[in-house]
Parts: sequence; structure tokens; C-alpha cells
Amino acid sequence: MNAAAKTWLNSRLLHGKSTRLRFRISPPLLQCCAAPRSHLCHALFSTVEPSGVSRAHHPHDRSVDLDGTEGAHAFLIKTHFTRARSHTGRVSGAVHQPHLDSAAHVKFLVTSYVKNSSPEAAISVYACAREAGYELDCFAIPSVLKACGQVSCLRVGEEIHGFSAKSGFDGDVFVLNSMVLYLGNVEMAKAMHAYAIRTATGAYSDENMGVMLSTALIDMHAKCRNLASAHMLFDRLTQKNIVAWTVMISGYIRCCKLREGADLFKTMLEEGLLPNEVTLLSLIIECGSVKALQLGKQIHAYISRHRLDISLAVSAGLIDMYGRCSNTKYARALFDHIENRDFFTWSAMVSAYARAALVDQAFYRFVLMRAEGLSPDSKTIVNILLACTGTGAFAWGRRIHAFLNKCGMNDVILKTALVDMYAKCGDVVGARILFDEAIYRDICMWNAMIGGYGKHGFGKEALQLFREMEESGMKPNDMTYIVVLQACGHAGLVAEGKRVFHELVNSRMLIPKIEHYGCIVDLLGRAGLLDEAYEVIKSMPIKPNFIIGGFFYAASQLFKNSKMEMLASEQIMEMGPRSSGYDVLSSNIFAASNRWSDVEEVRRRMMNSRIKKEAGVSVIEVAIRG
Repeated sequence: MNAAAKTWLNSRLLHGKSTRLRFRISPPLLQCCAAPRSHLCHALFSTVEPSGVSRAHHPHDRSVDLDGTEGAHAFLIKTHFTRARSHTGRVSGAVHQPHLDSAAHVKFLVTSYVKNSSPEAAISVYACAREAGYELDCFAIPSVLKACGQVSCLRVGEEIHGFSAKSGFDGDVFVLNSMVLYLGNVEMAKAMHAYAIRTATGAYSDENMGVMLSTALIDMHAKCRNLASAHMLFDRLTQKNIVAWTVMISGYIRCCKLREGADLFKTMLEEGLLPNEVTLLSLIIECGSVKALQLGKQIHAYISRHRLDISLAVSAGLIDMYGRCSNTKYARALFDHIENRDFFTWSAMVSAYARAALVDQAFYRFVLMRAEGLSPDSKTIVNILLACTGTGAFAWGRRIHAFLNKCGMNDVILKTALVDMYAKCGDVVGARILFDEAIYRDICMWNAMIGGYGKHGFGKEALQLFREMEESGMKPNDMTYIVVLQACGHAGLVAEGKRVFHELVNSRMLIPKIEHYGCIVDLLGRAGLLDEAYEVIKSMPIKPNFIIGGFFYAASQLFKNSKMEMLASEQIMEMGPRSSGYDVLSSNIFAASNRWSDVEEVRRRMMNSRIKKEAGVSVIEVAIRG
């Protein structure tokens, strides 16, 4: 569904005009309404499907894809969110259920758009529902806030905050949790906590609800990385259930406090509380997210030592954890011991090889998975495409593209991954063809295409596409400005780059981050404008890192400016050791100044701490067998 058609439909609904659709006005919407949505039936309200053109969906995926969401959106708008019959004469359960109202429909549309990486559409649905006067409940608020966070839309987030307060939703713990996560503010979390304590009366005052509320607050503080407050709440619980233990241990792992998390797990066992499957799976997932391989192995050893029955869900979680930690050997060993492999275990194994950039192994497992009668979902295919992109395996990527065309899988996430793969593998023309063919383009697709132009030196094309994006109404995010500034830097478009950076600095929606300052310093340094680059560094509201210092130092060396080179070296020395790159750069600075004793000291420190310079690698694709 294109933006113009959606805007037209929403305006017809908001102004009370007839929403009878005509093919000459909007045929894509009628096709959406006529097409069957099997996922919509399962995930929304057990809908009776209207007949139409069939589409291939994964049998294990109960979520609604983007086409299904847009079809439901068009159908609900067409029927004014009231009782309606499909063109086959059967009542559509997605549109009319006795116990469901417009608030439930709005919540479904918002949530589904967010899950399909369409946050702008989710915010649009919320805005139209508010303007039309539809009654909204607290269940839609967390999803709208998540959408605002994805597109850095602070103003809408603040409006939702005010709407929640006026509507009385700010007493709901899940709305509070979502608001704090959206704002990302520890002080806000503390304020929400205080409010929950003040209003803990009535239904919230009984013992069971108190545990639930406290557990939700613990989770909120942990996700805001405020472990002190989370643990204080945890210690005050008179009855700690397995959920509270799981949330607290997961919080420590998420914040990379692995020793504390392991000790708390042991304490839980000593108190006689055994972890259930949900606890184990939660901890395994957290270990994978922070690449805590040793702790993940300990949890796996606990399961094996106590001979616990490992469900397919836990097995898939372990395989995924090992894959995220780049340990495909353990993942493969666990995978081989599973007799009745399901979709999730196969997907985890394919993704494990893909994350390790073993494209041939990932594709081989992908073929075997298909031979078992299982079709991978979009996440698995995106992982394979990312592996193809990272290794330059263009031929494998094109095979995946052919598979997607054959199966009819063409949601915006897959389209974006394909555009990114084609562009980074050198086929910018092919990437642009895919980009132009896309009916709906989210901000990630725009960024992928702009970045593809910039990577190959097409700076003017990147800038032109950036302006087209702004004219289309799509708001740039942080990554957009990074790829545009990089494109200007690679193409030597200094004036244009400075203009774009000035727009970012004066933007009310975004705040420049250290990556943006690094791009503009690199741009000015490449052009020999060292004085301007130094002024940018001095005016930074955040402390520059050694990468920015490295850009400035390299530019000073390139243009043989000894004064600026000295200033850059002093800045780098003040930053302190961060990585092997810092030590190597420090050694080179000392060597350039004939400070050989300092060079020897840096090298000795690297040797004692076993720091090694990462070796550069080159990858070429020779041939594909078969």
C-alpha cells in the first residue's frame, strides 16, 4: 500500500466520507482486501478467510506480514471498523467479534506494523485513531512508544506521554515500563517507581499484585541499567518467585555483570528454588545477546548434569547462543544430537553459520532445511543475506534472491537486506532497481541505498536520493546522516557535507552523536581543512574518542602540518588505552617523534596484556560448486 493511497483512505474515514473503493482509484488496496490472510486469522482473531490469491507463508510463523497488515488496515478502514462481510459473504472474524472493539483493532494494526519494521505506519495509525476520536486502551501505548523509539520521534512520544496521563493509563505498570524504556532515563524510572508506590492501593495492595508490580519495576530498572535500584527492590521482596529471580539474574547478564548473575543463580539454587524451562531459556537468550559464552556453557552444563529434559525451544536457544558467540562447533554438536528437529532448531543452526560468515555451510543447511519441508522465515534469510554482504558472496546472495522471488516473500525487511547486499557487493544498479520496485520503503531501505551510493563514490547520487527521501515525507534518523556524511567524505563534497552537518546540528528531532562528529572531522581532514576540523573537535559537547583523534592525526600527517599533528597526538595520549588500535596508533606517534623508549614501553604493555593487532583480511569469491 503506497503512502498516497493510505493517506487518502484515512482522510476519507476521518471526514466521514464514503469509503467505497473503486479500482480506478486504488486497485492495490482492493487486492489487499481480497487476498487471503492466513496469518491474520491465527494471530488476530481467528478470522474466517476470504478467498483470493494464495501466498506462501511459513507454517510456524504466527505473526502477520506487512502485506497482511496492510490488507487488514484497508479492510477495517473500508468497513469503518464495524460489522462487515467479505466478498464471499462470510463474516470476517478479524473485523467483527462480539467482545472486540475499535481499540483492539487499532492495537493490532499498531503492533503488527511495528513487528514488520514499519514504525511510521504504526504512528500514522495511532495519530489517525486519535484524530478520529476512537477509544484507545492502554494495550496500544507500548507498541506506539516502541515505534517512536525506532524513528527517534520525540514529539510524538511526548504527546503519548501526555495522552497516557490524561487518560489514566500512567497507572498501568506496562505503560510505565514502556515509557521509561522509550525515554531511556534512569531519573524517569525512579519517578515512575515513586508514582507506583504512591498509588499502590486497592487492587495493587494485595500480596499477589504486589509481587507482580515489584517484579515489573525490577525489570524496568534492570532494562534502564539501574541495577542498584533493581536489586534493592529484589531484596525487599518477602516472597521471591521464579519470575522475580529470572528477571533479576537476566538483568545482571544484560548489563554484562556476569559474575554477579552467576552468583545470584547459585543463591537461587541454594534456597531450594529450581529454574524452570522459561528461566533457563531466558538466561540462555541473555547470554547470547551479550556473547557471554562461558556463562552460557555453565547453564548448558547445569542442564546436562541434572539430566533435565531439554525441549526443542531450549535446544534452539542453546544453538542460537553458541552461534551468537561464534562457536559453531558446539552449536553443530548440539544440533546433531537432536532427533526431531523443528523449524526453530533448523533456523538457529542456519543463522549460527551465517553469523560466523560461513556462507557455504549456512546455504547448505538452508538447502537441507528446505528438503525437510520447512521454509525459513525472514529473520533467517536476513542473516544469510548479511553473511553474503559481509563476505562479498554475491552469487550466494543472488540465489537467495531467486528463492525469495519464487516463494513470494517480499516484505520490507527482506527487500532492504537485498538492496544492501546488492549495493555492498558492487551492483549499485541492481540495488537501485530493487529500490525502485519496492512499493513501501522504510527508513532502513533509504539508508541502505544512500549508503550503497556513498560506498562506491557516488556522492551526488547519494545526496540527490537523500533530498528525494525528505521530499517524500520520510524523516531521516541518525544512520541517515551518517551514511550521507560518509558519502560526502568519499566523494570530496565538502560544502554539501558541511551543509548536511549544519542541518543535523540545528535539527529539533535529532542530537548529533559521536559518529556524526567523526564523519565531519574525517570529511574536513580529507579536504585539508585542519583548522575547521580542530574547531569541530573543540566544540564537541561529548568527549572525542581515539577514532576521531586518529582521523585528525592521519589528516595532519597527510598534509604535513606538524602543529596540528602535535595537537592530535596530545589528544590521543589523553584518551587512555581503549583497544589494540589505540596502542598501535600511540606507538606510531612515539616513533614519529623518535621517542623509542616510549615505543618499547607500549609494545611491552601490549605483549604483557596479550594484545595483538588485528590482521587485515581480504575475501574473494572464486566459484560455486554445483
